Amino acid sequence: QIQVVGEDCQFLYISAMALSSLIFSHAFHFCLLSWAYQVPLGASVRATETEPDLANPSDLVLVQIADPQLGMLNMYTKPSDWSKEELMLQTLADKALAMKPQLVFLAGDMQNWWPNEKDPKKDRNRLMKMSDSAFEDLKALDLGLKQRLSVRQCMKSLVDEGIPVYYTPGNHDIGDDPDDEMLKRYMSGSAEEVYWSKADTTLEKYREEQLEFLKDEVKNIPGGTKLLVLLTHIPPFMDSFDEPEGWANWRQVYRKQILDVLAASELPLLFICGHFHANVVKDATYQGRPLNIRVSSAAGTTIQWDGKDSLTPEEAQKVASKRVLKAFAEDVGFANIKKRLRAQGDRSGLRVFRFKPESGTFEDHWYTVDELNS
Repeated sequence: QIQVVGEDCQFLYISAMALSSLIFSHAFHFCLLSWAYQVPLGASVRATETEPDLANPSDLVLVQIADPQLGMLNMYTKPSDWSKEELMLQTLADKALAMKPQLVFLAGDMQNWWPNEKDPKKDRNRLMKMSDSAFEDLKALDLGLKQRLSVRQCMKSLVDEGIPVYYTPGNHDIGDDPDDEMLKRYMSGSAEEVYWSKADTTLEKYREEQLEFLKDEVKNIPGGTKLLVLLTHIPPFMDSFDEPEGWANWRQVYRKQILDVLAASELPLLFICGHFHANVVKDATYQGRPLNIRVSSAAGTTIQWDGKDSLTPEEAQKVASKRVLKAFAEDVGFANIKKRLRAQGDRSGLRVFRFKPESGTFEDHWYTVDELNS
């Protein structure tokens, strides 16, 4: 059951910083922290599920599916063809359904089409040497909407079986600099229940208001909670809290601001993230409390940074802290794109989390499509 708090929105969103709390048991407090590129966005919705019988506890299973990003593989050759990525996603959704999880988290970037490019000459959707008229014809296809609807169709079997599917926007879903027009387009391909904020304050003022909301949420975490789980698109960092900011970590000012607020809970933290299209596992501490980060590779097109499907935190930090074009040039190599960017069974996959209500601990494992099929 979804309860709207004030005039804020659900999980898909919108404006400048906030969080939804998904409380599944006394042991775990789930939060959906929406993050568009490096600008915090958010949702202020609380959803309460039927609590498990803690006298006879069983594992709480969460399946994370990150970055379907339909259209990425062929974006500069045949942008209307995302059949390989869609096949990977549909297979993963079917496998997730068989697991009967309590929650499926789609960690952003449903679409590859950039939704709010401002300058037609610099539009990242435009194919090289494409004429103005040809580009107008391409835009008229509304590929972003079609990509989002394809994702929704793939996830439909989960929804039909009553398994909650929660989305958070990625930078490809709402752009690096979201505006009202883009949000309306995004909403047109969203779930039926989307509650948009009516705040008419400035971005900075709204960010401050939402930060206060986040502080209140942390203060009101139910007693007995053993782990605070944050579901985000972009990870806060890869290796070090003070690592340089880049295309695949949070801006340092927001990083410290949010982590300080979360640390006030005095609970262990787990961030479940995507965006990087490769796997990274980081176990650290922040202000004396465990802080675990799981960055999952893509359900769609994966990226082999430096030729690897999984990177150490140190390796990932070097890639994440660069500007994205520099990272592609130096850590993929434009001549290697066809080899290192692939949507295929031995690379595309999902991550399964099993939470233990008695101990408040978790286990996680990344599975490729081929592994799930074996």
